[in-house]
Amino acid sequence: MTRSKKPVFITVLVVVLIAALASIFWNLHEPAPPPPDPRPLYEAGDALADETARLLANKGTVVVLAPDTEDANLYLAAFEKIIQQQKNMQLKAVERVKVEQLRKGHGRLESALFFDLLRKHSNADAVVSFLGLLPDLKPEDLPTLGEHRPKFLANAPSGIGVKKLFDQGILDVAIVRRPPPTLQSLSNPPKVTYDPDGRISPRSAFEANFMIVTADSDHSQITELGTPPVR
Repeated sequence: MTRSKKPVFITVLVVVLIAALASIFWNLHEPAPPPPDPRPLYEAGDALADETARLLANKGTVVVLAPDTEDANLYLAAFEKIIQQQKNMQLKAVERVKVEQLRKGHGRLESALFFDLLRKHSNADAVVSFLGLLPDLKPEDLPTLGEHRPKFLANAPSGIGVKKLFDQGILDVAIVRRPPPTLQSLSNPPKVTYDPDGRISPRSAFEANFMIVTADSDHSQITELGTPPVR
């Protein structure tokens, strides 16, 4: 006599249902992953504010270009705090650019909009861009902005256009992502500091991933990694 397959089918079905219910239960009760640590974003703002103050000898007016995003609020808060502590420095304006406008330029500011913003603030002593750079910017473009050339600093993690703009004397300071580690760099790692709660300090986290580059730096360390997503 052929044994009925119905009890076997029911057993398999019950096992599948139990497994599905268990999966739903664990997904509902699994603790949410911790939110990203925002402190390195503050450090980017701190770093560019410190470099701006250094270039201007702690006096002058500053204009900031930044995306209109939540992340930008973090490094702008840090930047503004340091600039406001300088008695002879003034944050003249903060130009927030919509993400849709940046996407048109594949994550970077379009040339026309960039020049419009610079002309609008042609008397500023420094322009700080959290929007990256314009790799196609040329020295002959600058006279159209007037005789006064402000100091130009940029948060440009991708490194795109950084070497070229330094070579042309257009860029003064940039924050770029560190190149991949080598055996030599691993043998001499940077010093790491920790907060009282045991977490790596925001400055150490920042310096492990990024570096501040000036006109006098070794530009051979700059690598072009591609355009990052707008944050």
